[in-house]
Amino acid sequence: MNWIENLNNALDYIESNLEKNLDPDEIAGVAFTSRFHFQRLFHMISGMKLGEYIRLRRLTIAVSDLMMSGAKVIDVAYKYGYETPESFSKAFKKLHGISPSAVGKSDKELQAIPPLRFQLSVKGERRMNYKIIEKESITVTGFKKRITSKDDQNFIDIPKFWEELISEGKVEELSKQTTGVGVMGICVNYSKGDEEFDYLVAIDGERVSGYETETTTVTIPASTWAVFTDAGEIPELIKQTWKQIYHEWFPATNYEHAGTAEMEIYPNDCETPEGMKFEIWIPVVEHI
Repeated sequence: MNWIENLNNALDYIESNLEKNLDPDEIAGVAFTSRFHFQRLFHMISGMKLGEYIRLRRLTIAVSDLMMSGAKVIDVAYKYGYETPESFSKAFKKLHGISPSAVGKSDKELQAIPPLRFQLSVKGERRMNYKIIEKESITVTGFKKRITSKDDQNFIDIPKFWEELISEGKVEELSKQTTGVGVMGICVNYSKGDEEFDYLVAIDGERVSGYETETTTVTIPASTWAVFTDAGEIPELIKQTWKQIYHEWFPATNYEHAGTAEMEIYPNDCETPEGMKFEIWIPVVEHI
C-alpha cells in the first residue's frame, strides 16, 4: 500500500471540491483510512489542521474570483461556504490584510497558500526501534489536565504539567506506588477534530493512595500497540520521536492509528548513560 499516494489523492479530492461542503469522513475515505487517523496524520505532517488548510485554500482562490470574474463579495462568500458576507470579509482580511471589496483597487501584496503535496522523506538520521504487541485492557489512575494541541501547545503544556507534579512530589509518590511498568503519560478523550484531549500522569491500578480525591481512573481497552523505545534528553527527544512516527513510520507501514489512548511510559529503571529511557505506545490497526 502507498500511503503517500493515498494522501495525495485526498489532497486532489479537496482541491477539486473546494466549492462544495467537504466532509472529513469522505476525504479520509479517498485515502482509504479513518477520519481520526487522516486528520492526525495530516496535522503532524503539514503542521496545519485539515479544516484550516481547506479554509486557507478557499481564501486563496477567492482572490481570483474577485479579480478575474468581477464577482460580488456576497456571491464569493456563499460559494466558499461562508454563512454571511461579513464572516467571509473578516476571514479574508485576516489572511490578506485588505477587504474583499478592495481587491484590484489596492497595490497591497496578497497571500497565496499553494496546494500541498506530500513526499516520503526517510532521512535515516535516527533508527526507530519498535515492536508490535497485543495487550489486554489496562486500568490506570493519575493526575489529569486538559490539553490543547493547537499550534503545538501540547509540547509546551505537557512538560510544564510534569514539572508541576515533580515539584509537588507527586511523581515520586506515583513511582513508589506503581506495580507495573512505571509512571505513564497518557493521552485520552480526544475532542472532535483532535483539538483537545485529557492528559494523565498515571500508574496502573484503580487508586493512588493519599490522592484519591485528586486523581482520575481510566480503563484503556485491549489493543494492538506499536511500541517505540528510545533514551536521551527529555522532553526534546520525546517531541522529535512523536514527529518521526507520523512523518516517517506511519506513511512507510501498513498500520493506522486505532483512535484510542496513546501512552508514554517511563520505566522504574529509566535512567541510563544515554539519558532517560522511555517508550511511546500507539494503538494501531492493520490497514486492509
